[in-house]
Amino acid sequence: MSKHLKTGLYWFLALQFALGAVTKYWPGDTIFSPAYAVKFVEWGYPSWMRFVVGALEGIAAVLLVIPDRRARFLGATTPPPHTPATS
Repeated sequence: MSKHLKTGLYWFLALQFALGAVTKYWPGDTIFSPAYAVKFVEWGYPSWMRFVVGALEGIAAVLLVIPDRRARFLGATTPPPHTPATS
């Protein structure tokens, strides 16, 4: 795999994490769904947990764009938060 393709994939993944982080801090409804404060309560978590998850997603985004291999590894292996299926 070429270096440019790898870099593009890292940036794409970082963008996904960054967008996820922004939506966790967004106070109201997002474009696609209701507010995460409401969703986290529905899932059985306290509403403030969205800030923790958003911070982890933001950190992962930053680590992915740092060109150091170790930092990218840490960013890529940051586990996504468990979001239970709603019925």
